[in-house]
Amino acid sequence: MWEEAFKQQIKFKGEQTDLYMFGDEEQEIPLWAGYSLGHYLVKWYLDNNDNSIKQLLLLSSEAFLD
Repeated sequence: MWEEAFKQQIKFKGEQTDLYMFGDEEQEIPLWAGYSLGHYLVKWYLDNNDNSIKQLLLLSSEAFLD
């Protein structure tokens, strides 16, 4: 799902992100897809890096995409 839908829309802001964050049945994007993806992205990052939660909060969003 990341490569197919989300990564291509990475620069979108505001209402443009609604269908990716909240889902859209017509476009077959699951309910709360963006939140679920964010959860798993942070989990993956924590599992693969030696950062504390405190350090994690100070990282830029770009750090998760590298």
